Amino acid sequence: MLKLFMFCLAVVGLVVGQSLRESSCVDRCGIRFNHRLICQCNKKCPIYGNCCPDYSTKCELTNSKRCQTSEVTQNDLSSISLKLYDLDVNRASPDDYVINPQAMTTSWHLRDMSPNRFFTSVNQNLLNKPTYQALINLLDNYEMIQGKDEYVTRAETDEIYTFLNAFMSTSIGRKLYEFLSEKGLSGCENKITFIENLKKMWFDLYSRGSHAMDTSGFEHVFVGEIKGSKVSGLHNWVQIYLQENSRRLNYYGYPGKAEPSFYYVRFEWNGYKKHRSGTFIGSSPEYDFAIFTLCHLTRSGSDCKVKLRNRINQIITCSVQTYAWINYSPTGDGLKYVASAYFDF
Repeated sequence: MLKLFMFCLAVVGLVVGQSLRESSCVDRCGIRFNHRLICQCNKKCPIYGNCCPDYSTKCELTNSKRCQTSEVTQNDLSSISLKLYDLDVNRASPDDYVINPQAMTTSWHLRDMSPNRFFTSVNQNLLNKPTYQALINLLDNYEMIQGKDEYVTRAETDEIYTFLNAFMSTSIGRKLYEFLSEKGLSGCENKITFIENLKKMWFDLYSRGSHAMDTSGFEHVFVGEIKGSKVSGLHNWVQIYLQENSRRLNYYGYPGKAEPSFYYVRFEWNGYKKHRSGTFIGSSPEYDFAIFTLCHLTRSGSDCKVKLRNRINQIITCSVQTYAWINYSPTGDGLKYVASAYFDF
């Protein structure tokens, strides 16, 4: 009987403990509505009157503190950008690719000055890394021509979150989140909110014209679009390589280059010309995504000076140019869609 009594007490204790955890906001601030829980801890719970008793102390005060944005100085930007560069363990090594730049040309030159491919070879093992594969899986999800509605399937949405989760699993993604959280720019709640904000600013659709939901920041920057008679966007070296390798892109020459491996490239893509595309050859998808996000949130519409290292490990400065789509915001709280982002040296 005594053993049975002690067992019953233990069971009651577990039930009570579970109930107490489910009625508290400890480690639950910002979590989406869950009907299985006794009470909620997200920003909508005050509206519906279903907040946990400690919501105001555990979440509102924490969120208020996190949402107090602070200035991102140039010293801040230099420091965090160099840290992101140094954390780029998935960046291509010199042995991972061979390029053949051939002729230096001008952005307005009409002729193909380079008969051979820009990329001679790329190590497939590099492209098999998780963030590269997650990026590559997204590249065939878009309508090329601006003015045509995009339709996002459930499978494509899953691919978006696979990429974002892969990004957040890297040291670069975690460091960017840490920095933006300290500055009150990460979304004010937790990593889940940050991922949702990344999804909205980069992947949610908006219209560049003709009232069609025809574009997103990710499509423009990483995939490329056709606007009228020319290529718009397309600033990612992986996409350039894949399109050239599939014979859909014909490299014309390079209008400029800079350390460590920045190139302006000129090409024809599916019959349409790109006069000058700034790209960082060999950078990982997570590095590009992080640097562009950083500059979008801190220096949108202006010259964003970031630090990195050249081939002999000296610290150098590079410019990143970003533009926000200012016509409207995806959340109504000042967060802006990405319109464009590229390396501008």
